[in-house]
Amino acid sequence: MPEPRAPGIYVDEVSNRNMSIAAAPTSVTAFVGGAELGPTGVPVTVRSLDEFSASFGASPGPLATAVELFFLNGGKEAVVLQVAKRAAAPSARVIGKEALVSKREQLTRDGIMTGRSPALANSAPQLDASCFTADKGGIRALDGAAFNLLYILPYRAGESVDIEVLAAAAAYCRERRAMLIIDAPREWADVSAAERGAASLRSALGADAKNAILYFPYLRRGSGAQEVPPGAAVAGIIARTDAQRGVWRSPAGLEAQVRGADGAVVPISDADIDRLNPAGVNSIRTLPGAGLAVWGARTLAGSEGGDPEWNYIPVRRLALLIEESLIRGLSWTAFEPNGEALWALVRQAASSLLDDLYRKGAFQGGSPRDAYFVKCDRETTASADIDRSITNLVVGFAPLGPAEFVILRVQLRTATRP
Repeated sequence: MPEPRAPGIYVDEVSNRNMSIAAAPTSVTAFVGGAELGPTGVPVTVRSLDEFSASFGASPGPLATAVELFFLNGGKEAVVLQVAKRAAAPSARVIGKEALVSKREQLTRDGIMTGRSPALANSAPQLDASCFTADKGGIRALDGAAFNLLYILPYRAGESVDIEVLAAAAAYCRERRAMLIIDAPREWADVSAAERGAASLRSALGADAKNAILYFPYLRRGSGAQEVPPGAAVAGIIARTDAQRGVWRSPAGLEAQVRGADGAVVPISDADIDRLNPAGVNSIRTLPGAGLAVWGARTLAGSEGGDPEWNYIPVRRLALLIEESLIRGLSWTAFEPNGEALWALVRQAASSLLDDLYRKGAFQGGSPRDAYFVKCDRETTASADIDRSITNLVVGFAPLGPAEFVILRVQLRTATRP
C-alpha cells in the first residue's frame, strides 16, 4: 500500500488466497454384494452396524458379517452397494410332470437348500459375474460415491469371486485411485496352492495388480467354527492403522491383530511367510502370545520380478493419497489463465500438502529437500500444453529412503493463456 500523503480513509485490497490442500480421506471402504433387504443399485453410507441393519435388515448373512467385522476391527465409514440380481429362468428339462435339476440349481443365491420345488428354487434371483461387470449398474453404481478400498464379497456359497469380476474391479480401482481387497479362494488349501493361484491372478489383472491386495487364508469364527473370508476384517485393520499411524504405515504386524475371529483355516509358519511374501500374498497367522494378525504388506504386483516401485501397500496407497488430494485441491485451476502466475500458485499449494505429510512422518529424509520435490513450470508445461489449456505438475516423494523418489505426474485443466 502506498504511503498516504494526506489525512483520510484509504482502502487496500489484499489477496488472501489460501493455497493449502487438505489431505483426502484414505479408508472409506465400499462393500459390494447381495442382501435380503434394502435398496439395490444405490450406494448407502453407514457408520455402524446399526445403521447397516436399518437399511439392509438385521438378519445374519455374509454381507452383515462382513460389515460387522469391518467395524469391529476399526472401520469408521462404509459404502454398501447391493447389486441387482439377475432373474434366472427355469432351465430344468421337464419329462412328463417331473423336472430334472442338478444340486447346484437347487441352491438359492445364498447357497442354502430350500424346501421349495426344484423349478421354484431354480427361478430364484441369483448373482453372477454379469451383475458386477455391466456397463451400467454393478460396481459402476459406485461412480457417485467416494471410497478408497473396494471389497467384493463371494456371491456364491463355497465359491470365490469370478476372475472377470476381479479384473474389472481392479481396473475400476485404478481409475478411482482406490485399492481392491481380494480374498484368497477357500479352495487354496495350502501354501503351494496360494503361490500358484497368486501368479495366475496377477497375470489376469495385468498392470492393475498394483491396485490389488490379496489375503490368505480364510478365518475361523465362533463356537461353530464358521469359516469367513478375511477381506472385511482387513479393511477394518487398514482403517485402524490409518487413524493411529497414517496411510504410510504398513497395515501388518503385531499392531494388526484381527478382532472377531478365532484363528485361520490354514496354519502359517515362518517358512511359509518366506514363500508367500515374494509371491505377493499377505498372510494371516496366529502368533504365540499375540493372537491372530496380518503378516504381510505387499500389493499383488509386489512379487519377485514385478514392478518394484509398487511392491508395498503403504507406498502405493500414499501415492494414491497424494494424487487424489492434489486433484481435489487444485480443481480451481480450471478457471485460471495458464502461465507463470498460476504455476507459482500450484507449486505453493502442492508444497504445502507434501510439507504437511513430511512433518507427520510420511517421507524419509532429514530435510524437505531429501523428502520431496515439486515442479510446475516451463519445463513441465510446454507451449503445446498451454495451447491445450493443460498444466503439468510433477511431484516426487521418498517413502523408503532419502532422495529415492517415487514420481507422480498430475495433469491439470486450466483456462486459456494469460
